[in-house]
Amino acid sequence: MGVSVKEEVQNQIQKRNLLNDKIKTMIIERLNLELKAEEIEDDAPLFGMGLGLDSIDALELSVGVEELFDVQISDDQMDVFRSINTLVDHIQSESGGGNAS
Repeated sequence: MGVSVKEEVQNQIQKRNLLNDKIKTMIIERLNLELKAEEIEDDAPLFGMGLGLDSIDALELSVGVEELFDVQISDDQMDVFRSINTLVDHIQSESGGGNAS
């Protein structure tokens, strides 16, 4: 017998959580933020009142996403930086699930 639906859902949740953590770590490291990954909420805005990032930070994050996940973010796709979750959604859709390894 194959993998049960419950096991598949658990696997997908685990992959997403790993991807979330990897993105948070990348943001902290590339932008030299004085934060821990668990302090960044998955749905909190990355710009403005959230982490307070700016357009220079967006450029740095675009480069980081491309290097880490081989996913490009064009100028007209900058809304993917709304939150960690929107960034994860974009990476997963562009890379067929995202590589969290």
